[in-house]
Amino acid sequence: MLGRTFEGKSEREARKLAVEDCSIRGFRNYKVSRTFVNECAAVARGPVRNRYAISAEGVRSVSRLALKTCGSKCEIVFAGCALR
Repeated sequence: MLGRTFEGKSEREARKLAVEDCSIRGFRNYKVSRTFVNECAAVARGPVRNRYAISAEGVRSVSRLALKTCGSKCEIVFAGCALR
């Protein structure tokens, strides 16, 4: 389950938007696991596990990190930056 947003003028608003995104996608029993600002995030999905990474180093760097921690046969399913 992955709800996400790079919007929100505050952490509270970003949490609300991420939960709404989960609901729109049809997910249930979700919770916000991490928030960030002025950083980039990437989620890698594989046959065995999913991993995410967050870093201020940019979307390419964080995508490589997510893939490295996920393992072989993983792919990036989402990446972006929340910058102010």
